[in-house]
Amino acid sequence: MHELAAQWERRGHDSQQVELIALVRSTAVHLRSGADVVLAAHGLSREIFDILAALYRADGDTFVTQAQLAGQMFVTQAGMKKRLGRLHEMGLVTRSVDPKDARQYQLALTDDGRAVLDGVLDEFFAAEAASLGGLAEADQRQLIRLLQRLLAHKPG
Repeated sequence: MHELAAQWERRGHDSQQVELIALVRSTAVHLRSGADVVLAAHGLSREIFDILAALYRADGDTFVTQAQLAGQMFVTQAGMKKRLGRLHEMGLVTRSVDPKDARQYQLALTDDGRAVLDGVLDEFFAAEAASLGGLAEADQRQLIRLLQRLLAHKPG
């Protein structure tokens, strides 16, 4: 990373900014890689896991709609519909027409969907913890605060 920043600095650009952004991007890839290996070993992709996890977290509280999931995951309604159709065919998700709005589906996990997540969550969270590379709890809290500040000022 440092060489990349030095190359840009030689061209008159802010090397600290370049290095920071390169490190954040590389860190994002690093943080996902270990957990993605766990998901693949269980026959899951990240996109499928994220949908199942969102339904798992909401389970029992309220129904989740396709539109809500699409918004949370930054995908189109059509893309979410396709993913949910696949999960429905796999028997992991139920879809029922929302009695308040027939254009919407209410989504929930099936018992099989819950079992899939129950079978992977401990290993998934262990892989995520390992990817933090032993950052002390205080360092993690500081990093959370810094990243929250960064995201609070994102261009609109």
